[in-house]
Amino acid sequence: STLSMAALDEYRLTRLREFVRHALLARRYSDDARYRQAALSGDVSNLPIISKRDAQADASRIAIAMPSSRPTTHQTSGSTGAGLRFPVTRAAVNEQWAVWWRYRLWHGIPMNEWCGFFGGRSVVPLARAKPPFWRYNWPGRQILFSAYHMSPGTLDSYVRHLRQRRPRWLHGYPSVLALLASHMLSRSEPLGYHVEWVTT
Repeated sequence: STLSMAALDEYRLTRLREFVRHALLARRYSDDARYRQAALSGDVSNLPIISKRDAQADASRIAIAMPSSRPTTHQTSGSTGAGLRFPVTRAAVNEQWAVWWRYRLWHGIPMNEWCGFFGGRSVVPLARAKPPFWRYNWPGRQILFSAYHMSPGTLDSYVRHLRQRRPRWLHGYPSVLALLASHMLSRSEPLGYHVEWVTT
């Protein structure tokens, strides 16, 4: 079912309060009055901002023991300097995908749509000098393009592969997608097919 914006706002506020109350179980925040106030009001504007370095160094005091939920370890891509490792429960992963699919469906992207993905993953060896600079995630219906190999000398191969595979959906970092678009504009070369969605 589709919720109204007012209902979504109320749901978001409820979940935010739950999240802050959950944070109070961690030793890192249990004695901080600002968290207790935020848990009641839902106003997080007075909460401190924690740097990635501090979060990693203090991970044992931030993480909450949840043996029944069997958390797994996730890691960010490290595009801003260094990846952040943290435990994630299966319920959190399911909710993250639910939000992601709601976002896709809002924009009319079908679940079986192929995506040209321009992210921060190292999908081919860094020393590779010739195409292909991409790999396929067949279950996820993604063409994973390596941002690390994009250069004036290689971008033509990316464009050729896009023309060959014709994914209607491109997703990735804005800077990487802009690099690809700028390359085509500089050569006055259209992509040659219609891209329906570009998400970042």
